[in-house]
Amino acid sequence: MTGGTERNKETIQRLTEAFEAADQQATRDLLTEDFVAHGMPPGFKDNVDGLLQLAADLKAALSDRTITIEDVVAEGDKVVSRFTDRGRHTGELFGVPPSNRTVTVTGLELYRLTDGKVAEYWGEVNMSDLFGPPGSAGGSSSTSA
Repeated sequence: MTGGTERNKETIQRLTEAFEAADQQATRDLLTEDFVAHGMPPGFKDNVDGLLQLAADLKAALSDRTITIEDVVAEGDKVVSRFTDRGRHTGELFGVPPSNRTVTVTGLELYRLTDGKVAEYWGEVNMSDLFGPPGSAGGSSSTSA
């Protein structure tokens, strides 16, 4: 059982790296053909193509982007990760115009794997830093390090 859970953790690490790079082939290779992404942002399909589009949009909008997996836990066919995603907001994203600020997005993700590939995904993501303080319509135009 331990070997399987460790392999599942490694699969999620590779998927995170492929998603960050918006590497379509590497991402496809790690997902089942009938992959389902539960809770995608509005306008994105809940399948492989939707996840690939989200990855491409994030890469285009956030320069110098890095995703760090802070914690990962695996049991059976499921893996949970807690992540931090940072990048400079240089392109429109989710209707928010570029602010040139460094933004931080955090979240928790649950994956279900089948035969070493991700079959399902659920995510809870905090994007409040992208949208800025209440009433700011995307935050200020100042930059942060």
